[in-house]
Amino acid sequence: MSVAFAETRLPAMAWLAGAIAALPLVASVAALWLPERGIDTLAREAGPIYAAFLVTFFSGIRWGALLNPVSPRELLLGLMPPYAAWIALMLRPEFALCVLLIVLLLQALADVLAVEAGRLPYWYGKWRMLLTAAAGVTLLAMLGERLFR
Repeated sequence: MSVAFAETRLPAMAWLAGAIAALPLVASVAALWLPERGIDTLAREAGPIYAAFLVTFFSGIRWGALLNPVSPRELLLGLMPPYAAWIALMLRPEFALCVLLIVLLLQALADVLAVEAGRLPYWYGKWRMLLTAAAGVTLLAMLGERLFR
């Protein structure tokens, strides 16, 4: 195991990148409550699309980390989340948000298991869970807005 994989502290750049990555989702949720400006319509469309991009981003990180000796099964499983996100965008918005949330959670579980197996750096598991929590809360807020407003 390399020193980088054994590092337990979350690197400062990962904190910064995570905060920047979460901003569009947080902004989408905030914009849902600004109907007088007309931004809410855009936010309803942009939030799920950005969440689909995040799914693909996390999948890319996983692929990059697993490109060492890896089984064809793992490579194929790495393709599933982006395709699920793409398909989700073709569903009714309420279903799309549910599918995106489920995919993000399953992806996070797979990443945490990869951390525990030593295939991803220890700090990545913490970072991934923080970003998944932020994305999950915002997706739930978007879903709640659609269902109850």
